[in-house]
Amino acid sequence: MDEQTIFEAIRRNVLALVPEIPAEQIALDCTLSDLGLNSIDRAEVIVLVMEQLAVSVPVHEFHRGNTIATLVEVIRRYT
Repeated sequence: MDEQTIFEAIRRNVLALVPEIPAEQIALDCTLSDLGLNSIDRAEVIVLVMEQLAVSVPVHEFHRGNTIATLVEVIRRYT
């Protein structure tokens, strides 16, 4: 699976949870926390992305403060 597909899944789910975030603000170099998502929202985005992409990533792979680029790379490794 390519990185753009994973990024778009993350972007789509962030916007579904927090629609007031401008789409152009969601960039590879920011974190979900930077976008104002709390810990529950961040976990929900990750779970939804994994479900939609039919991928399973061990929880320990996700660390607080990961940029979206890092999340994309972690998910890509398990596809």
